[in-house]
Amino acid sequence: MESGTDGRVLRPSLNEKFRPAIGKRILEQCASELLTGQKYADANIADLSKRLAENVRKELIDLQFPKYKYLIEIIIGEQRGQGARIHTGSCWDIDTDSQVTHFYQNDSLFCEIIVFAIFTYS
Repeated sequence: MESGTDGRVLRPSLNEKFRPAIGKRILEQCASELLTGQKYADANIADLSKRLAENVRKELIDLQFPKYKYLIEIIIGEQRGQGARIHTGSCWDIDTDSQVTHFYQNDSLFCEIIVFAIFTYS
């Protein structure tokens, strides 16, 4: 890690940076494992989205990128053939911060997973 004169970390090294390609594989794997065969039901969507977010979080933490915080957003809706478009935008340090998304759908539901990986300087 690159440090300033006051000892604060200024930038992560190349090996310590979050990589969206690795994040994308994690999102695809977590979505497939938990959502394959699931049917949309209002009663269980809150629990399903929470479990999915926790699974994604655990996998991201296991990457052991120091000084990164993750914001995970899960959007689940009923699949009725209507389609859905979801867009996110952000403003941050393009050298250290990143985002990754994955869209999953089956015959019953759709799910958009969005992860913001934010480097903390403290």
